[in-house]
Amino acid sequence: MAIRKSDDLNIKETLLPSKLIKIYKKLKSKDDTVVILDNKYDIALNVGNVVIVVTKRIGNYIKYKSLIPNEFARQAEVNSKELLRLLKSYKNVKYVKLKFTKEDLIIIAENETLAIEDKLDCKFKGENLEIAFNYKYLMETIKHYDKNLIMKFNSSVQPVLITDEYKTDLVLPVIIKNN
Repeated sequence: MAIRKSDDLNIKETLLPSKLIKIYKKLKSKDDTVVILDNKYDIALNVGNVVIVVTKRIGNYIKYKSLIPNEFARQAEVNSKELLRLLKSYKNVKYVKLKFTKEDLIIIAENETLAIEDKLDCKFKGENLEIAFNYKYLMETIKHYDKNLIMKFNSSVQPVLITDEYKTDLVLPVIIKNN
């Protein structure tokens, strides 16, 4: 789940279908201005000289704000570029483990033939924590951050909030069974 904010715009909250976002990603260029058109039945993106229209799904949507805890027992600040660089270097892994200590973030990536362990500087508050994520989901989330990101946790089995000033993402951890 991804939430984006902007101080520059005065727009209402809008749920964009993933199909619309996928098409937009294929069409966009750096210079394009995007206009979102929203009515009761349709939502459209005007990108350059192309208009993409999709029909809204009618029904009740999950109240996503209820998924986000108000308080967190642990918090980490990590350089997003360094974390992304390391994640991109791992090949053929399904998940990554993150071990947070007061001084470091230890990243462990394993597959059937290989185990990699890297360290990053990290500002961490709270009790040490080990948590695992689907490799692709974590990388897809982190690539949208430019500077330092904040990760907020309660436990290794609850959703993690990844945030900065304008972005908020909720990522679910995975549970790894030890053999």
